[in-house]
Amino acid sequence: MTAGPPHLRGRLLAGANSGLPSLKGAVEGADLAMSDNLVSEVHRITERQMRRQPLVSQYLENLSSDVFELYQDVIKRYARGRHGIYALYRNDRLYYVGLAQNMPSRLRTHLRDRHQGLWNRFSIYLTINDGHMRELEALLLRITPTPGNRMKGKFAKAENLRTNLAKEIRSHQQAELDELLGRKPQRRRNTRTPRQNGSIPIRAQYKGVKYRARLRADGTIRYEGEIFSSPSAAGKAVIGRAVNGPAFWKYQRAPGDWVPLKQREASQSARRRRRRTTRPRSRSAA
Repeated sequence: MTAGPPHLRGRLLAGANSGLPSLKGAVEGADLAMSDNLVSEVHRITERQMRRQPLVSQYLENLSSDVFELYQDVIKRYARGRHGIYALYRNDRLYYVGLAQNMPSRLRTHLRDRHQGLWNRFSIYLTINDGHMRELEALLLRITPTPGNRMKGKFAKAENLRTNLAKEIRSHQQAELDELLGRKPQRRRNTRTPRQNGSIPIRAQYKGVKYRARLRADGTIRYEGEIFSSPSAAGKAVIGRAVNGPAFWKYQRAPGDWVPLKQREASQSARRRRRRTTRPRSRSAA
């Protein structure tokens, strides 16, 4: 394919930089003569701009509850039908944190429900979308427990690493004890999960389409029933040309946290280096 005219390329990139969310679909659907590199460039710029979108659009902080009661019509005009996070205070102490789809209605309810008389100041934070509102509320409640919230914040899919940390600490302590006492290091059980021992899911996105595959224990990739020798080979099968596989494919580092496969490779290399440098010395070498 030939590259599009310079003026067309300039308009597309300018549109991407302006953060137009519909540009990606327009570029893919348009019958324009432009190279795959230009499409990829538009994708990168658009996705970068979308990642920079703010969460909070407007806010009011540390207001007396009298403001809401006396000027309720003004607050309604600002926040009617808007979703966001709010905080109730008793003087200077945080009392309650919540989320609401209609902020004025929720605050009015708290003036006469079980929270009546227990707060006298409030803050509201109006958000652009509600995609992560419950997670944000849970995070706030776990960081700063409040007397007015009956339940502790719960994450949707987050993994608590405390158990993993305890195993790592015990492993390090056992290795240190073996070295101090001159004992042969004990052979430890393999505590990795089947997911870590076998294949793991990976995915990639190209021109708005998501592709799924599996990274096998031997480093090969299974994609659409076929085995590829490397992530790059599997990536080439997806887009039809050479691609940096470890950067193209992503794996789930933690629940919901998809990062480039190259980060997994870097992490594994770092672990191998640490094992080599921290391996207990043999008694003959000592």
